[in-house]
Amino acid sequence: MSIEEQNVAVMRAMAQAWNDGTVAQVGASFIAPEFVRHDLAGAWADVTGPDGVADFNRMWNAALADMHLEIVDIFGAGDRVCVHLIGSGIHRGPLLGVPPTGKRVEWHGINIYRLANGKIVETWQLGDVLGILRQIGAVSIVGQAAS
Repeated sequence: MSIEEQNVAVMRAMAQAWNDGTVAQVGASFIAPEFVRHDLAGAWADVTGPDGVADFNRMWNAALADMHLEIVDIFGAGDRVCVHLIGSGIHRGPLLGVPPTGKRVEWHGINIYRLANGKIVETWQLGDVLGILRQIGAVSIVGQAAS
């Protein structure tokens, strides 16, 4: 198996762990100690290390019940893996400063991961934060009512 195939397999396993609800228990097996998450939308501060990832995951799990990640497209090149995903869940806790609405939300994300020795070292993530905010009624787009 090539390094690209191995890295893609790591990312698929991490998405499956998230969907199984076990990502908190096995997160350290995916995250390198020197890990850094860069949020390209600027919605969250950079997340660092396995503990930072665990805290970030807890926030998402508290905000969105039944959260699910679907990999739409994934490919590897060298030490990088690019993932187009669709995330979804029910807004049951505070998210981006918005109290729970009970609404189902769905968003697209494009993430690039850098891996070393089978662990994620760095990621650049761009999720549709505006779409999430629109769906939970925090913003409306001119000419379009908030959902």
